[in-house]
Amino acid sequence: MAERLRKLLKGTVFINAGINSGCPFCRGLNADIPKVGDIVRGLSDFMSGLIGEVVTNNGSLRPGEFLVKFLEDPKDHQYAISIDYNLFEPSPFTNVPDWAPHISLRKVEELHWYLMNLYLDSFVDGKWKYRNHASLPLIAFILKNRLPIEATELWDILEAHGFPSKWKRPLHKLYKDSKELLKIYHFMDTGRNYRSKKRILPFSMESYRYRA
Repeated sequence: MAERLRKLLKGTVFINAGINSGCPFCRGLNADIPKVGDIVRGLSDFMSGLIGEVVTNNGSLRPGEFLVKFLEDPKDHQYAISIDYNLFEPSPFTNVPDWAPHISLRKVEELHWYLMNLYLDSFVDGKWKYRNHASLPLIAFILKNRLPIEATELWDILEAHGFPSKWKRPLHKLYKDSKELLKIYHFMDTGRNYRSKKRILPFSMESYRYRA
């Protein structure tokens, strides 16, 4: 899946806009195999947020793979990274952009997958096509995970990735209507008011590597 999306998205309006607006995931999708000695930051799976040095990119590795020694690990701990199946950002790393949501880097990675699929569903034959049902999986992901992202903030994320300004009004309405409906059903089901999770520093590190 990652390999297919990388090939479909590389060099597109979505990726170019994301890179220009400081999206590390768009930079990762556009990245080439790094050289030995390069510093990279992991953006997916267990390595989300971890920074390491490329120690080799040849030998017994498969095509498209390279070894990384993460800075916090013992000297003999190295991990094989695949350019087709893992996301990483080459240094120098981007600063946290103004549009970044107040959620962890790991959650932004998941959010970014929904953004990519929305783009692929909406930009066809060089033209944008807005459809409510195409935006619903992204909105459902945000609401289901109780992410602290409001309609205006969601639009900021989409705008940073090149989505057209004419989407702003219908997207706002769809988001607000969806959230109001969720609040009603959540209260009917649980007897409690729906609440979003607390905001945290944007792109905070959340590594799963050492969890059981």
